[in-house]
Amino acid sequence: MTALNKQALREMAERAASDSWGYDRDEFNDAITPEVVLALLDELEAAEERYEDMLRQARSFREAHDSAAEIIRKLERNKPVVKLPTTKLWAGKVACYEESEIIALLTAAGIGVKGE
Repeated sequence: MTALNKQALREMAERAASDSWGYDRDEFNDAITPEVVLALLDELEAAEERYEDMLRQARSFREAHDSAAEIIRKLERNKPVVKLPTTKLWAGKVACYEESEIIALLTAAGIGVKGE
């Protein structure tokens, strides 16, 4: 059944229900054939199935979201933290980096750094 036919059927039903236009109810009753009723029932069942599918999908998305949120919480709780040693330079034999450079690298890697 096309949208146009459904709209026409709706208008006929509204006129027949209100009887305000002197509409002939027999014409409306003639329009309601078993085929029309079956087509409407098929559309209703299809819409109900789509609704159930959307509900299942929404539940699945919710479960996936909850699982991802729990993983993120665990990762946040278990994030490694390092304490930087004091920098000592041994006669130019050890590479020396600025503390801010090391902190920036560790932070970018998602590693927390304790303050002194």
